[in-house]
Order: sequence, then structure tokens, then C-alpha cells
Amino acid sequence: MQEGQRDGTLDAAKAILAYLVILGHCILHGNIDGEGVVDESSILLHSIYAFHMPLFMMISGYLTEGSIRAHGMRIIKKRRKLLKPLFAFAAASCMGSVAVSLASGGFMRGKEGSEGIFPGFASVVSLFAKKFFMNYWFLWAVFYLTVIMALIHRFFYRKRAIAYAVLLLACLFTPDGFNLANYKFMLPFMIVGYEARNLERQNSKWAALLWDRRSFLVSVPLSVLCVACYQSKHLIHETGVNLFSGGGQLAVDAYRVLCGLTVSYSVLFLIRFLYQKGCGAGIWRFLAAVGTYSMELYMVHGYLIQYLLTPIAMKLGIRYVFYSAAAESVAVLLLSGAAIWALKKLRIYPLIWG
Repeated sequence: MQEGQRDGTLDAAKAILAYLVILGHCILHGNIDGEGVVDESSILLHSIYAFHMPLFMMISGYLTEGSIRAHGMRIIKKRRKLLKPLFAFAAASCMGSVAVSLASGGFMRGKEGSEGIFPGFASVVSLFAKKFFMNYWFLWAVFYLTVIMALIHRFFYRKRAIAYAVLLLACLFTPDGFNLANYKFMLPFMIVGYEARNLERQNSKWAALLWDRRSFLVSVPLSVLCVACYQSKHLIHETGVNLFSGGGQLAVDAYRVLCGLTVSYSVLFLIRFLYQKGCGAGIWRFLAAVGTYSMELYMVHGYLIQYLLTPIAMKLGIRYVFYSAAAESVAVLLLSGAAIWALKKLRIYPLIWG
């Protein structure tokens, strides 16, 4: 793939992954009781979470390699564009919270009943900071890991294996708070995607082996086994990374990475195979078009679930089962697409993602 050209396979994969993010969130957060439709230890959620964010990061790593090679350290400046929608969504969410608080007379009231503009202002600043830095952890992971990969490419390219080893080792002994566990867990997948593109560029035999059917036939049963044997009640990215998180954490970390890599590879191989064979070519072209807006779908859908569909469900007294959550996920996908289209028509889109 030439730099600047879009890969239809990757765009189609991103569309599928974006929908699975929406489906996962509908299952976890769509219940009016504030609990998931199914327990987090269910095979259904483990199957979705085993690969959708790891594969997203592998695709990001693959694309990042080309961008770094083309732009060098300037890629950091380009990736700063990710901060623009993060700021816009945090500001919009804060304004909504302030409006609700003003309507209830609570904005001017600080802790322990103290009143005045400053306690309220401090609360808003704190709320904005939390939403800006803590929401959409995946975009922050892409930003931070892109910076790391650019620095490695610039200063340690020929010794990058050593740099990777040092970073991965550091992940085991650094704190997990403030979403750091998620960022650290995504590092191996960024590296794998980056190196896969590097091997492809060099026409390496290892790159050819990646897309050999025999590799896929080995990965499928291993993927099934990894998901079936995942015993944690937590989702794959929620068990921490730091070795001091609990006994056997190193084995847990290794298992989660193995699970993420094998399932992600199996899914991407299957998507690539079907896309290139032209099975349902129109559907794949549609998915590729949708995939170009995967980041926007990722950002918009959460607000639709939180501020629109869940309150409606609460008003109507709807109690979810899987089928209603699946139906909600389709509705969220369509409404998210409609919202993005409306933002384009109103010329607001470039102000957020331009």
C-alpha cells in the first residue's frame, strides 16, 4: 500500500470494529438498572473484547509506521489533531452538565453547602479535566504510543528491539492509575502493527507467512482456546498490568496479550480474505466507506447511549435482554451516522475533526 492511499480492507475492518465497540457498550451500559445485560465474565463479551480494541491498535500501528516514515517527527504535530475533538467533546459535555446544574440551582453551590462563583467554577474545571483526559482512553493511547514510536524510529531504529524490551519491562513496574493500564496494555499491539508494516515494506518472507492460510488455520483453534479459557471476570483490558496488582500478574499479562494477538490476527485474516475474494463486494465497499469515520463513530455513540437512548429506556421502563441491546446498537450506529452527517451539513464537522 502506497503512502496516502486508503486500504479498503483496513477501512472495512475499522467499520466492523466500530460497530462492536457500540454493541459492547450497549450490552454493558444499556440496562436501566445500571448493570450490563450480561455478566462481564460471559463468553460473549470476552469474545468481543478479546480483539476489537487490540485490533484497532494493531491497525493504528500499521498505519503509524507509514506516517512516521513519511513525516518523521512531524507525525507528533499531526497526531495533535486528536486533541481537538477531545477538547470539543469535553467542553460540550461540561456545558451540558452546567446547564443541568443551573436548572437545578446547584452550579453555585460548592462543597458543604458553600455558595459563590468560585466553588462552582472549580467544579467545572475539574469536570472538564476529567472528561478531557479520562474519556476516550483509546485516542489518548494512540496519541501517546505514536509519540513513543516516533521517538524510537528517530533515535533507536536499529536497536528498536532493545527499546521495545525496555518499554515492555517498564510497563510491569509502573503505576496503573489514570488509564495507564489501558495505554500499557495497548503497547504490544501498536508494536506488532508497526513491525508488520515494516516487514511488508521489506518484502520479508515473514510478511508472506502472515497471510499464509496455514498460519490462519493454526491461529483459529488457538483463538477459540484463548477465549474459552479466559477465566477472569474482568474484560481483557481491565485487569491491570503492574506486577504488584496481585499474584500471578505476569502470567495474566502474557495470556491477555496472547489472546489479543491471536484473535485479532484471525479476525483480520478472515476480513482480508473475504474482502479480496469480493464476496458481497457491495457490502464491503459500504463497510470501507463507513470505516473512514470510525473515530467519529467511536466518539459520538457514547453520548447517544448516555444522554438519549438510556433515558428513553428508563422512561419507557424497558428492561434489556441481549436482543434489545443488539437492536439498540444498530439504532446507535444509525443515529451516530446521522449526527455526523448533520455536523457536516452544518459545517461544524471541520471545527471538531478538521
